[in-house]
Amino acid sequence: LRNPAERIGPSRSAKALMRAWHIVTFVFWALLFYAVWVAATWRNRPLVEDGYSYDVAHGITLSLYGCDVLLRPDDEPSLHLFLVRGRSVREFTTLDGSSSSSVLRQMKVHSLQGCAQLPGANCSRRCRVTVGIPPSASSASSASVTVFQHAFDTGSYPRVVVASGVQLGSLTANGPSLSVVLQPNCTVGSLASKLIAGAVESTPPSEAEVGASLGSVSVKALGAGSVYLLQLPSTNTSSQLTYRQPAGRICYSTDLPPDRASLSRGADPWAECDADEAVRGSGDSYAYRVALSSTDTNGDYYVSAAEAAAAMAELRCCGGNCPQRSNCAAETFLLFPPLEDERLGEIDRFNLPQAEYFENVVRLNYTWLMGKPGAGCYERLYADLLPSPPSPPDEVGSLFSDGGEVMVTLAQAEPGEPGAAAYHSFERLLQLMGGEVAASNETAPQLLDQAARPDNWRLAQLDAQRLIADVRPDYGLRTSARPGFVTVDVVGGPGVPRLKFVYVTEPAFVALLPSDLLLLSAGLLSADVLQERVRLLNTGCLLWDRSQPLPSVDEVADAIAEAQANASELGARDEFTLRLVIDAHEQVRQSLAGWQELRGELLLLGDAVDGWGRPTVYHLPSCALAADCVGDNDRTLEAWGESYTRDSLLVAVSLAAAFGAVAGALLTIALLRVLHTIQRSVYRTKLRAATLQLQYAGLSARAARHLLEGLGEKLPKPPRSLGCIFYSMFVLIDDLTLIPLRQYFLSGSRGFRAFVSANVRRTDPRAPLATFEDFYTLYVLFCTQNEINPLSTDKLLREIRFDRGLGSRRGGLTMQTHTARRIRGLAWKRAGPLAAATPRSPFSPLSPAAREWSGGGGAPPALERMLTRGWLAEAALPEELPREHAEALADFIFDQCELGSGREFIDLDDREAVGEEAGQKAVSVGFASRFEAWCKREGRPAVSLDGQLWASALPTAAEFFPAVRVRVVYGGAWVAAGGARGGGGG
Repeated sequence: LRNPAERIGPSRSAKALMRAWHIVTFVFWALLFYAVWVAATWRNRPLVEDGYSYDVAHGITLSLYGCDVLLRPDDEPSLHLFLVRGRSVREFTTLDGSSSSSVLRQMKVHSLQGCAQLPGANCSRRCRVTVGIPPSASSASSASVTVFQHAFDTGSYPRVVVASGVQLGSLTANGPSLSVVLQPNCTVGSLASKLIAGAVESTPPSEAEVGASLGSVSVKALGAGSVYLLQLPSTNTSSQLTYRQPAGRICYSTDLPPDRASLSRGADPWAECDADEAVRGSGDSYAYRVALSSTDTNGDYYVSAAEAAAAMAELRCCGGNCPQRSNCAAETFLLFPPLEDERLGEIDRFNLPQAEYFENVVRLNYTWLMGKPGAGCYERLYADLLPSPPSPPDEVGSLFSDGGEVMVTLAQAEPGEPGAAAYHSFERLLQLMGGEVAASNETAPQLLDQAARPDNWRLAQLDAQRLIADVRPDYGLRTSARPGFVTVDVVGGPGVPRLKFVYVTEPAFVALLPSDLLLLSAGLLSADVLQERVRLLNTGCLLWDRSQPLPSVDEVADAIAEAQANASELGARDEFTLRLVIDAHEQVRQSLAGWQELRGELLLLGDAVDGWGRPTVYHLPSCALAADCVGDNDRTLEAWGESYTRDSLLVAVSLAAAFGAVAGALLTIALLRVLHTIQRSVYRTKLRAATLQLQYAGLSARAARHLLEGLGEKLPKPPRSLGCIFYSMFVLIDDLTLIPLRQYFLSGSRGFRAFVSANVRRTDPRAPLATFEDFYTLYVLFCTQNEINPLSTDKLLREIRFDRGLGSRRGGLTMQTHTARRIRGLAWKRAGPLAAATPRSPFSPLSPAAREWSGGGGAPPALERMLTRGWLAEAALPEELPREHAEALADFIFDQCELGSGREFIDLDDREAVGEEAGQKAVSVGFASRFEAWCKREGRPAVSLDGQLWASALPTAAEFFPAVRVRVVYGGAWVAAGGARGGGGG
């Protein structure tokens, strides 16, 4: 802008500045992307907090949502919180009520995102509260912990884990899906829990460990909740258990042989329930009132067979189709008079009065029928040492399970005592299908080494009904049409391997994840993703040494392959696990499709993964009819995947990948073309701005087009390398975002102040800077170079008028106006040879004719005719102008002047020097003074230039203006040479 010798186009410094600007742009967008990423993940960052404690005497209360609790031994009472931020709530209540105290009485931690979608529904990955339990000298000094799970947290399955070595005074844990896990060698003085879908379980100890030591136990598991208390320490001590499980799924066993311990139901089944007295009219009973209200639903004081069957169905699942279908009509026959009853002609056999109906219930010892879901009569079991108990029995606790199971095993034998049986099972309390009530005692132990068939594995009824309601209508039946991907987590008791089934309506959803298929198929192949969790119940009370967990699915599959290769039999544990898997598979299949053919594929996932992170998949041949499911000898685990479907899918995926590669190449070419088109459009805009810049600088439109010829139409194609594509994208970001922003913020007054600050040096306020035309031209060049929008002339005049020096004490810019006589179309001839390297001014480059002339060889013919006195012969000179005066003017113009552009001029009179001339001389000599000096030097007669008569001798391209208004800007000097030209230049 300020260098007179600067060529058209960016200089080296401008290119360096452009490269620096692109680097700054890249850093800016990278930081912006990083900031957006941090902002998006900031709410989900992990939060770890220490430094909290609690008072042992008062204990600690935890209110949780989607959060695990770990109770571990520690030297001091402490609290440690791990929480992934996001949709979470944390509230603390201190012991003394002050906000500065770190001793807490209550902590509320809600991870509202839940943990149902986490692998294994492990809530510890997102939220975990660790409570340090100090050792205690007595139960009175032991800590107490209370855990409440939020009532709406039904999608998560959090756990309260009591680690080994913990000595806890009391533990209270309530929640809809909460589970309590008691590890070996822990001690809990008092355990109270009310659950719905969770479980209370003590993990089986190893040989060097002992089970959890429990004081008083009160567990009420509603819904499908279960209770598993294994290997409870009870050495040389008789024990008794109070329980309620309406379906009879109760296992109570000891590790002593039948000659050392006796398992019994007790002499009076109604010892824990006074409902029999209420039936006889000798007392009142809550259980009787509850059973009465839930049985006689129509209030007519009679109980019909339908009402009895409905009341029984609420408490247990009846019939051979359990748990998918329940039919309790056959089980109610014993509660009504038989066919040989003498009163059949007088009474309605299946419609008895309330008193007679409940008398039959008491007679049959149906204690489980006295109640409703969530309430009712309890029963008691005994494990007495033989030949006689040395002391009164210890109370195991009060255990309640509505739809789950209750399993209690006692470690009564001395450690290492020889000859002790592994387990002695009290198998079933009530057997109604045979038409008689039997309390089996001292049944033959069903041990695993006897290869007993586990044909009594069933899903919990509530879980099976949920699969039937949520999955079967839309995905399981062959008449359904919606695509689905359903994972079914099967959870058993302690020692039972966790099974994961995957049901897919299309095998393609197993070969590739639904998200991958959705991407590869462009949204054509999509599936509804569902996640279910069910519990597997051991209705046959088959026990095994649970300190040694059963083998995994992958281990059983390897054992099957080895047995087939060696033509040998499976081991007992592998055989047991295989049949358990088969039963679980059949239970899930029947829940999804009943006795119909399953629409999709029900597959089993193993624990092992391949190199791609995909788990092994196993297939069990499904059966469409019940008869097909009887024989299991030919049913085995088969590795799924070597099928036509998978091969076809791989071919389809390969074709899709090839299509994606072609589409990606086409999109890349299209992207390059778009970049090329946008860059071409932007560059054409810049060329138009450069053309306008040259025209403002004094060059004609034709000359400007001559200098820029071909640059707009012959742009090179954008580079094809990846780095250059990104570079072009950043250039486009500059052109489409940053440059418009800069134009918006630097246009107007800001752009004017930036131009003055960068180009004008504040000196004497009376020093002439440039004519307004030159000043405006330089301002437009500055705006064009910096790609900002210039002000109009009126607005620029207003800015100059109100300029106050930008804080400088020397004052601001001013402008004065005077009248001058000018010859437009002529310019002074340079003293030396005309060369392109030394143009006259930064905004008045040489014309094409002058460039051709300066190339050597004299003036071209057309210019020769225009610059000689030949025009005088064609001009119509007035008679008042002497011929010799006209020839003198023509010779002076030919000797001292040259043709200029339409914006170039020569002042006729002397004037004050402005611009770069102001630093060299005070006065710019005009045309009249030079012509007078030339006439004296050449001996020509003096010619008067007053009036307009002499102007007839000017060349055709030149024109005389007798009164031109000239505006001059005052107030400083240009920072470097190259300001507005004075004297004879515009």
